[in-house]
Amino acid sequence: MLLGLWFIPGGIQFNTYDGKPHWSWAFGIYSFIICSMVIIPTLYYSLVLYRKFDFEELQKKWRYFILGESAFFFLYYGTTLSNMLNDPGFRTLWSILGIFSLVLLSCIYLGVGKQL
Repeated sequence: MLLGLWFIPGGIQFNTYDGKPHWSWAFGIYSFIICSMVIIPTLYYSLVLYRKFDFEELQKKWRYFILGESAFFFLYYGTTLSNMLNDPGFRTLWSILGIFSLVLLSCIYLGVGKQL
């Protein structure tokens, strides 16, 4: 399904001056739709699995995982929006917000990677 991104004419254009990508609206919306078909079930089944855990320690670790997973999806949607808008002010704001999201991504490791 992601191969369809290759066939959208003018999907990604690079500004030769600063090298930042600009996504067309058709490319961005297609990317949103296709990736949402993965993101929504992933979050849903993560929450279903969380509710099935009986041990408090395992639930705590899984909460960290869900937090990190949500930060990853937040980072994806924000970066996609930033590339579609191609606005320097929004890119700067998103860069600052993205730093905090990157810190939260470490929760995936704390949740399931570290001595599960």
